[in-house]
Amino acid sequence: MGAFFTNLQVAVGPNRIEAVRAVLDADAGRDGMVPTSAGEKADRSVIVVTGATWLSVYDEASESQDKGVLDRVGKALSKALAAPVFSVLIHDSDLLRLALYEGGKRTDTFESDPAGASGKRGGSEKHAAAWRHLATGGSDDALSSVFGGGELFAEAALPMLALALGVDEGRLNQGQRYLAEGSSGPLPDGSIVLGWRANQRPAWDVPAEGPPCLETTWQQAERVWGLPRAEVTSYPEMAALGCRVQVSVTTMNAGGASKGLVVEVCSDDLVEWRKVQVVLGRPQREKWIERPLAREGDAWVARFPDADLPPGQASHDVPMSSAAMMKAMHARSATQVHVNVIGIGTRVGHAAVTIRLTPTVGTGTSERLEVDIRSTKGRPLRAPADVHPKELGALSDRSRLVALVVLEPAALARADEALAAIASAFPVAGKVRTTNFDGTPRTIGVLSTRSAPRTSTGAAKGFFAGKRWRDLLDAACAGASLLQAEWVTDAKSMDRSAEVFIGAGIIPPPDSVPAVTLGVRGASADAESALVAAIDVLARDGVVLQAFVTRWGETPAVDETPYETACGVRGLCTTQREWATRWLRGLGPGWLWLGRDLRAHVDAAALSPTVLGDSLRIEIADVFAAENALAPVLPAAEDWKAATLRS
Repeated sequence: MGAFFTNLQVAVGPNRIEAVRAVLDADAGRDGMVPTSAGEKADRSVIVVTGATWLSVYDEASESQDKGVLDRVGKALSKALAAPVFSVLIHDSDLLRLALYEGGKRTDTFESDPAGASGKRGGSEKHAAAWRHLATGGSDDALSSVFGGGELFAEAALPMLALALGVDEGRLNQGQRYLAEGSSGPLPDGSIVLGWRANQRPAWDVPAEGPPCLETTWQQAERVWGLPRAEVTSYPEMAALGCRVQVSVTTMNAGGASKGLVVEVCSDDLVEWRKVQVVLGRPQREKWIERPLAREGDAWVARFPDADLPPGQASHDVPMSSAAMMKAMHARSATQVHVNVIGIGTRVGHAAVTIRLTPTVGTGTSERLEVDIRSTKGRPLRAPADVHPKELGALSDRSRLVALVVLEPAALARADEALAAIASAFPVAGKVRTTNFDGTPRTIGVLSTRSAPRTSTGAAKGFFAGKRWRDLLDAACAGASLLQAEWVTDAKSMDRSAEVFIGAGIIPPPDSVPAVTLGVRGASADAESALVAAIDVLARDGVVLQAFVTRWGETPAVDETPYETACGVRGLCTTQREWATRWLRGLGPGWLWLGRDLRAHVDAAALSPTVLGDSLRIEIADVFAAENALAPVLPAAEDWKAATLRS
């Protein structure tokens, strides 16, 4: 999940706090709010951080990504203080909005394009010119780059803006929510917290009265909004035999506060239920209690006599403003009574589970769920015993012909040979969507940054013979960190019938080596043979560090394969030369190539290999037998953790 935050920066010294307070008082007053007294709960909170040349305003009212609040307050501050003001809005680390206010007017607005365009309202130089009079001796290139770069993460432009305008970088990379929750540490020196409350409590903030009445989220949606329960409300909870199983139910209290709760669990005898966790109110407040389950007749029971059930909401009216809507959602989540039921899978099979919640007084509810206990027999040799069955699904699915080839960087252009050999297996109907992550760092002043990805879509027919493929491969050879091509029915489709990835990751680690991976749904045996023959040529020429060809349900990424995932190996260091010459990236039924460095760690005779120069090609018919012979080069999670710490 990306970052979401907003802030306002005012070009005044530290002695204007009263003028700022007056503007904020007036803005809160328009919504019928008055300043809070000591100890009162605030409906709108603002954190003001003073400074020698800039004053920062972090307003709860704009944290719901409300551009209207930023513009309204920004204009008012610039007029009242006779000083320039600018606002910052980051949306999901994809979009940056900057607005400049002077004399009570918005004089410039810039919105970055997630695809990397320079801005929706004019070119980068036009925006830079509007802001240049605020520059304080920082790099002029930095200011131009703010509006023209198109960064990989939208907030990466903020250090450049801070450099150009002489603002503390930390001031720009903040929002009221992050400061109030303490996720970035204690409030900065010079912070002042202001608050306002509504003259009349909104209906959604008035607690319900009477005995408690627990409802599942579906029951409440049907009662309050008339929404029918969906036919499928949840999928079976999958777990490994002999490992942890957890099923959960979220309920809302529609009545008043109370004390005491009983949780009962009824299910087929596939799980030995051990304990219950009850989370009361908003999960972020971490108010939870735990009790063991005991068998009572046909059910497992846990009693919580001291559980303080939170009150419900007297009204479910939806507020109109985005800020109030967020508060109403938080108030709704504060009525939750959430239950996690935890056990151990004892037999393979599919079972129904009924969880019943009964308060000491009032009305309870129940929910029927399902669990799917699966064996993980046949998992990779280095996979942990508690590997989740979902992480093994791609390894048993034979729907795609997949390959990974790790190459010497100087030989990356020869990836074309392997792909040309199998090009006829790729779809010719539909589209190919290409993405270029140009990971080459750019230096702006004293800062280093990376560009946002560039995406385009074109016809699939003749792709490997055309200019788009040649440009993609040229970009890879020139140092782009990751290139990908996806065969889809249209530009927005998520169903990929084939994929090709080239590079070392979006942000490659030091001393990385490139990999080429591919996956083609339903490719023929002839296509597989052609691909194997092409990799043989590369291996014989000594440019392959390692490679494999197999059939899985998922195309490997350049930095993480389904085999590695099952073994607890999760990218980061896996594209470094040190890793690629010491540990295998994966294997399955099919073919495996070991370069000179890897073959030195195994007993080659036990593998009956084909010798290709300094490399070996091994046919994998029995994965279990191959894993035992290749054990010295199969990594476990501990090897990955150690390598990650070193990198």
